[in-house]
Amino acid sequence: MIKHLSVVLMLLVFTAAAVFAAPIPGKVAAIDGKKVQITLTGETEDWVKKNAPVKIKGGTGTITAVEGKKLTITTSKASAMKVGDEVTFEKGRTGSGC
Repeated sequence: MIKHLSVVLMLLVFTAAAVFAAPIPGKVAAIDGKKVQITLTGETEDWVKKNAPVKIKGGTGTITAVEGKKLTITTSKASAMKVGDEVTFEKGRTGSGC
């Protein structure tokens, strides 16, 4: 019984850590339509990779390219950003489909 409770507690801790992960800071380097190139100013997380969903500027987006500390995100919120803006983004949710 104690082993089961320990496993459940560990799962809750890992889930909470994933949900409450700190936002990743960056700076807008370029904007091209709905594509925003961001230079990361903080550490990169393991989940930051091509096709990963993100939450940025109150909207959602998708990482379309990762090259070292530079990544490109496609988002409808690109028009609300300017080159040089400080931005933060975090892991988004993946769609489950219909």
